[in-house]
Amino acid sequence: MTSLISTVVRFGWAGEGIIKRLDLPPTPSVTPTRPTPRPYARCNTPDECRRNKHIGALETDLAEALQRCETLLAGRPGLPPLVSIRNQLIYLQQVCAGTAGPERLAEIILGLLAVREIEGRDDELADLLHSIQAAVNRRATPLA
Repeated sequence: MTSLISTVVRFGWAGEGIIKRLDLPPTPSVTPTRPTPRPYARCNTPDECRRNKHIGALETDLAEALQRCETLLAGRPGLPPLVSIRNQLIYLQQVCAGTAGPERLAEIILGLLAVREIEGRDDELADLLHSIQAAVNRRATPLA
């Protein structure tokens, strides 16, 4: 048994329009579906990762960024933003090596930390962090 929805539609100018009654069938409730995330694919070679734009293509950038971050940390040990950057870079290296899963890629905020904390201190590190963040965003987005 289907019920009808009565809708009043006004045509014309405000205040002098024609009122018409429409009987429309109810719209079915549709639950939006989210696309299923693609499974984590490991590439066999770095060239394959570069072609597929996977995070594994960043291994050299990650190593260089981590080395630069350690240099900054040596001058300011324990500075929370630098510790956070170091921890995120280590996690990304683990994802590249296959020892950690990609579940937390959406939580990476290297680009934000680069803007707030690194630009002005080490612009090359900031550029590296921005390029790493862009690659992470491509990998973390299900439709990318």
